[in-house]
Amino acid sequence: MACGIFGVKLIYNVLTDNGRFDLAWKLLNAEGYPGWSDMLERCPSTLSETWSCNESLNHHMYSSIGDWFYKGIAGIRLNENHPGFRRISLCPHIPEGVNFFRAAHNTPLGELSVKWENSRLEIILPEGCTADFIWNGMSKVLASGVHIF
Repeated sequence: MACGIFGVKLIYNVLTDNGRFDLAWKLLNAEGYPGWSDMLERCPSTLSETWSCNESLNHHMYSSIGDWFYKGIAGIRLNENHPGFRRISLCPHIPEGVNFFRAAHNTPLGELSVKWENSRLEIILPEGCTADFIWNGMSKVLASGVHIF
């Protein structure tokens, strides 16, 4: 991860958007310096301004990884043609070996959540929200409500 803050902001989304979620996940979990595992070991409670954790230990320089958790793993994407979460794109990627994951966002319409637990995907769309859903070779439009896969 020697690409710096601008590369980190782009690389995970670019890989995921181009069909290489597997590589993005592998990069996220790579051990050693510079990288996320090393940063977690050096400064486990906050994000640092630098990979070495020698600068500010409460800084947003590398916070774009949180954005990717929502976009890449949970798969929540805004649809520019339908603002305000009226219609979203939803394409979750659940990494192998992950038994639990939950992402939730308070939209203007209510809480939107994507939850993965023990091979069960649960999606909750607030009233007034629909989703263009792609997952596991399936493509469909989901209406508001609870959906279990």
